[in-house]
Amino acid sequence: MSSDERILPDTYLVFKLGEKSLCFQACFLWEVANRTAMTEVPRTTDFLIGVAQVHGKIVPVVDLAGLLGLPQPEAHQAGGFVVVTLPGPKPILAGFHVQSVTGFARITQEEVRSFQPGLDGASIPFLAGWGRDRAGENIFLIQMDQLIASQSRGRPRDGALSSAGAEG
Repeated sequence: MSSDERILPDTYLVFKLGEKSLCFQACFLWEVANRTAMTEVPRTTDFLIGVAQVHGKIVPVVDLAGLLGLPQPEAHQAGGFVVVTLPGPKPILAGFHVQSVTGFARITQEEVRSFQPGLDGASIPFLAGWGRDRAGENIFLIQMDQLIASQSRGRPRDGALSSAGAEG
């Protein structure tokens, strides 16, 4: 990647989960995968939808709506998943099921708003705040580093990535 192609820290990948638009920093993005064959893995957490092969690597695919406490989509057959790189000494790839990817947005730190008690999204874990896209639609910002940290600690409720054991 040339210096002109680097992803800026205020660039986010925007996607839909149900009626909500969410995003995470694009620097975590490895791949957007359309419908790819997935294999179910027995005796794993409810949040693990299955595993998929992406460019020769086995990637666990996680129910992001479930992790965030959002209503479940009708079926996991709709949409695809985004593959993120989980940084560390041995980087790990993980897929998060989304209904659709809508594009990229630039949201500066100054444009990120905090949640007020009772505001839509205030009770959703791992959210840094919210911003707006160019059309004025609210976008909820996922703190991918905190989401990743919760998975790597293997919390019983949220241990989908560590239970899959798929390293990149």
